[in-house]
Amino acid sequence: MSARRRPNGEGTEPRWDPQRKRYVLSIRLNGKRRTLRDPDATVLRKKAKALSTDVDRGIPIASNRVTLRRYLVDWLEAARQDGERRPTTLRGYGVNVDHINSSSIARLRLGEVTPRSVQTLLREMRAKGLSERSVAYIHATLRVALGDAVELEELPRNPAEVSRRKGRKRGAQAPKKRVQPLSKAQIEALHIAVADERLRALFLVALACGLRRGELLGLRWRDIDWDAQRLYVTNQLVEDKANGPRRLDLATVKTDGSERAVDLPDEVVQSLIAHRDRQVFEKQSALNLWQDRDLVFCSDFGGGIETTTLYRVWDRVRKAAGISVRFHDLRHTTASILLAQGVSPWDVSKILGHASYSFTVDTYGHLFPESRRAAADVMNEVLRVRTP
Repeated sequence: MSARRRPNGEGTEPRWDPQRKRYVLSIRLNGKRRTLRDPDATVLRKKAKALSTDVDRGIPIASNRVTLRRYLVDWLEAARQDGERRPTTLRGYGVNVDHINSSSIARLRLGEVTPRSVQTLLREMRAKGLSERSVAYIHATLRVALGDAVELEELPRNPAEVSRRKGRKRGAQAPKKRVQPLSKAQIEALHIAVADERLRALFLVALACGLRRGELLGLRWRDIDWDAQRLYVTNQLVEDKANGPRRLDLATVKTDGSERAVDLPDEVVQSLIAHRDRQVFEKQSALNLWQDRDLVFCSDFGGGIETTTLYRVWDRVRKAAGISVRFHDLRHTTASILLAQGVSPWDVSKILGHASYSFTVDTYGHLFPESRRAAADVMNEVLRVRTP
């Protein structure tokens, strides 16, 4: 008597593989034969039926041709060749991919990655002693990489998108660093310290306009409207250290919200005019050695300024001013001054180029406790029970 023929879409009868200690099932999907494995024969049948149903619905089938490790290596190389992502972003991706590929999840086939295995990865990263910030970056990198696999129809869905960062202990993440804006006395001391600095205008623009480091170094003369006393933030200077010598390139700002117009105070305009006159003299002195890149803040020969060079100058300036803050704290100072003067958080978010208004409120909410006290007083007045 012949064996019962299995219905279409269910594949072959599961057979035990003693070497792998798993049941094996073969199924034909879209004209190609796929081999599935699982320790449980019942689960294996369900997997085969689910795959067949996905094919009927037009849902892509997860690729089992490569391991996650191989996929991530190829994905990172393709990202470098495409040139769509910043060099700094690619460097961060490279570090995170190394962490992922050192974990147990890297041995899985691409189609075998599940939300549960992603959670296991994150637990392994915490067990290695990585901070919650680092774990979040690793999770984000995996989410982006697998998102590209979904777009290429190598995965039906993104398991890293579904998986949440479970396993965090309350208080385990590093405490959010409270911003430290400069006081009025510190600002006055900084003014005195930069009086004779070649990059005096850069520090004033940073303090008055809240530009990021890359935005300052990527500012071009064509981005300044002298009649309107306004500058336009459209570019940033990025450093590429991946291949050979360090290269400084202009790139567009990272998000649409970062592209913005900022009005300039009179003193900043005057400092920029003096800086422009000095640069004309430097250009004449450099002769044919000058690199005409139209940069407002450049080296002695017109090239871009490296981050380490800027921070070296800042270190000298802050010591002369007697202050111990980061260069980025100038941006925080801009926000604190604007909020203290009654500028709305919405307008401050636009001036600083924040991606969202909520980010501004979350970051600088502690700077206006008076508003919260006023809100409580209003509610107290509304809820007060008036006796006859």
